[in-house]
Amino acid sequence: MNLNQLRVFCTVVSEGGFLQASRTLYMSQPAISQHVAALEKSVGVRLFNRKGRNVSLTPEGRTLLVLAKEVLEKADGIPERFREMKELKTGKLSVGFELHPAMSLLPPVLKRFRTEFPDIQVTLLTDRQGSLLQRLTSGEIEMAVVGGNRRNLPSTGLITRSLGMESLTLIAPPDFPRQEAALLPPEALNGETIARYIPTCFLSPVVEDYLLQHQVKPKSDLWLDDPAVAARFVSEGICLAIVNRGILGGRAACFPTREIPLEGLEAISWEISAVYSSRLGLSYAGWAFEKILESEALRILKSA
Repeated sequence: MNLNQLRVFCTVVSEGGFLQASRTLYMSQPAISQHVAALEKSVGVRLFNRKGRNVSLTPEGRTLLVLAKEVLEKADGIPERFREMKELKTGKLSVGFELHPAMSLLPPVLKRFRTEFPDIQVTLLTDRQGSLLQRLTSGEIEMAVVGGNRRNLPSTGLITRSLGMESLTLIAPPDFPRQEAALLPPEALNGETIARYIPTCFLSPVVEDYLLQHQVKPKSDLWLDDPAVAARFVSEGICLAIVNRGILGGRAACFPTREIPLEGLEAISWEISAVYSSRLGLSYAGWAFEKILESEALRILKSA
């Protein structure tokens, strides 16, 4: 079954016969008959009752006519819909963000995108990196924005673009004693309660590597999976925490904390990348979103 067979079938019905359809479609009558016969063979039923030159639809033919008209209407509308999607007058976009870039990058990017392309329906998902990459592979989303060294991301079937580097900072409760030195030495954290991150948290390897390299031995009795939650605990005086600065611009911004310059931490950054499927690519809306994403990243993040 193909569109040409369906079009011939519908024309035979609308014109009232095979001869009339051949004149309308500028085809020979045998060619019209062949198309209808191939369609009947494809669906496994007889579509017409034939009596001389007169034809009428069978019950099965009436049912197929309804479906065929729907299919042809949609097919005929493809050029116009494609033009509208190309001009971003219509369309859908599904994008996934890890929580930390969602807090820092997503608000200005989404604001610009919605201003420039108000007719595009946007679906945004926030999830952990592994889940986002699975959704990307399955086609549920067409782009994911994630953190971490892009060299550690799966390379098969994915295209990865670095957006920039997000710096880390040590935050403390508002009443944390001020230090006279410009930088707090790492050994000052010995014995302090510092929020540690479980392995599934994106900051876990970065924080653990810093503590190991600087031989810091904090009080290790508080393990979390979310730096935003850590920031909330810091504001209550429960602990100190190393967080990515993007967190401070999100929901944690409403909680009072102090940034403390920590020696060695200024050299550590967290890479933010945009990832999409090499097989599926990006839609016109996806390309427009990525351009805005890259533009805002230049303003918010450090260059890689």
